Amino acid sequence: MAEELYVKETVIDINEKMLENLTAMQGDSGRAILFSILADGKVYDLTDKQVRAYAIKPDKTKVFSNLEVLYAEKGLAELKLTNQMLAVPGKIRLILVISKGDATLSSKVILLNVEPTIMDDSAIESTDSFT
Repeated sequence: MAEELYVKETVIDINEKMLENLTAMQGDSGRAILFSILADGKVYDLTDKQVRAYAIKPDKTKVFSNLEVLYAEKGLAELKLTNQMLAVPGKIRLILVISKGDATLSSKVILLNVEPTIMDDSAIESTDSFT
């Protein structure tokens, strides 16, 4: 498993629209986003909860990925941006889904802009990815 080289920290309120512009470079595999999750401005406790990202890439392929809950009581969860997630340049639309048992809670849509690389990326083929 690759170790992250760069972690972007960002705050998201599950009841508010995401205002921060998130960006990454096509083909990178050493990036992650550390989400500080709030609900109505207060820390959202993730104890005994699972957090997943559901994303649609610019080419309409889909990515489902589990976030690692780092500090549940502080609402901190990390999304590793995989090579497959960053395979296609353009805007990725993603949501975070928090679940416990049969109950789910979804964030508003988060936009992640994937900048095109100037390196040869012919070896990366975009496919659906479910981890």
